Amino acid sequence: MASTDAADFTKTADRQITFKAGGHDMTLSGTDFLTFYVLPQFFSHATTDYDILRHNGIDLGNRDYMGAP
Repeated sequence: MASTDAADFTKTADRQITFKAGGHDMTLSGTDFLTFYVLPQFFSHATTDYDILRHNGIDLGNRDYMGAP
């Protein structure tokens, strides 16, 4: 199993990340990748999961979605 250390994460905010989206190559800085791609994807999927569970009769509310006890 590979391991990582703190040095692997130095300057990740400025590191250029290239990935495919919609059939096109995109290059963003680490900060922009997190802010404009990763977080919107995460919250979109979390919201959709929440909506599907509610639709299927699971008793969930805002506190469940937000992680409140």
